Amino acid sequence: MMIEMTSPSAKTTTATASSRQRTQRPLSLSLSRQRIQRFIAMLLILVGLWYFQTFSYLSNWRAEQHLKVDHFDRAENALDWSLFFRDRNPETYRLRARLNRKLGQYDLFSENLEQFAQLGGDPLQARREEILARASGGEAPALMEELVKMLKNQEGDADEVCSAFANGFLVGQEYNQAFVVIENWKQSYPEDPRPHYTNGRVQDYLQNDYVAEQEYRDALAKCESHYPSAFALGRLLLETQHPQEAIKFFSRCLAMKKNGAAKVEIGKCYRQLGETEKAREVLEEAMNLPIDELMASYLLIQEIPAGNPAAFELGSLELGAGNNEAALKFLNIAYEADPSNLDVRYARAIALRQSGATEAGSAELQAVNNARTALQKADKIIDGINPVHPYVEERLQVGELYLNNGSLKTAEFWLKSVLAYEPTSIRAHELLSELYTRKAKRDSLFLKEAEYHSKTANRLSAIQQNTTPTE
Repeated sequence: MMIEMTSPSAKTTTATASSRQRTQRPLSLSLSRQRIQRFIAMLLILVGLWYFQTFSYLSNWRAEQHLKVDHFDRAENALDWSLFFRDRNPETYRLRARLNRKLGQYDLFSENLEQFAQLGGDPLQARREEILARASGGEAPALMEELVKMLKNQEGDADEVCSAFANGFLVGQEYNQAFVVIENWKQSYPEDPRPHYTNGRVQDYLQNDYVAEQEYRDALAKCESHYPSAFALGRLLLETQHPQEAIKFFSRCLAMKKNGAAKVEIGKCYRQLGETEKAREVLEEAMNLPIDELMASYLLIQEIPAGNPAAFELGSLELGAGNNEAALKFLNIAYEADPSNLDVRYARAIALRQSGATEAGSAELQAVNNARTALQKADKIIDGINPVHPYVEERLQVGELYLNNGSLKTAEFWLKSVLAYEPTSIRAHELLSELYTRKAKRDSLFLKEAEYHSKTANRLSAIQQNTTPTE
């Protein structure tokens, strides 16, 4: 039997080669594993980017759908989520601009539109949004050519174009033009609740209660959660002495995240029904809300609140119940929030007299009576104004009477209607500057408006006198 002999050097060589193979194999496996890990990491990054971009897109889509039925609180929430998923999505800022335009927050509108442009948004889309903002702000009559072009070329959402121009014509009291747009809007978008709501508000203003009520009901038939229609219908029913039915429609608005406005109105309904404890309970809930949240709840249903509605209603309730000290406490809060509100001043004057401050209460009652006499003069002037004709001087008189004796909101409406017909009215700009200066004492945001109208009045006066305007 032969035994194969291997030299020591051969053994060493074999062992070394074997060792090298064992070393190279784990190194090769390690490199492969690193490549796989890098690939998976890149894949996860791409999936993550797709995931966040997709969810940002979906959130924007949801926001746009909410805006089409005036669910402003839900639209705002969806846009917040869109920014969470992708904070540099230009479309998110365009939709935020549209939301803020609808809420009348034009400073935020301009800021959002600027962000849209900075992130590479389409300049044509930005221009369309600017036109819609100008139209809804009261410049619709001057933008008729743009309206025809946008509807003909289907630039942007035609329903949004109709909405902006219809509201703009109403701001300028161009009712005939507004009715034409609203009718076309209804025919082109038969499932849209907004044209019915818009027409309802016009008929409400013109005191055509039956037509207004029917329009609100038609809007709710198309979208039962159209909160502005539900609130407006509830308010109309309350004003026409149907508080029990009004509660049903105000209650729909309780589904909103910010529902303080609905609670105040429900409290008014219970008060009219004589259910004092129920009224007090719901009004106290509204009173305990932060004032900014309470005011926002009105804006979200397209109402413009004045002062502190919860404090006034709670004060009036306590006054009617004979709780004079409690009444005066709340009415003082309401008065500080809106000292030009004659209803607040009257109720507070009664509370002062019944709390022992007879002289102060009587003096305030006399001042209120004087103001109401002045406003009766304003009402007579209004009765003689044809809504489709300028009557600039008469509008100016009404605006000044309300500025000095009544609601600043009503004064603002009439003074702006002057500018819709005569943009160069120096007196209108002067009075608006005074109005916004008063408002700025409670909200500094109005300082810009006050400054704008003051400078405009100076510039127009200088042109008239051929001198240099003062700053």
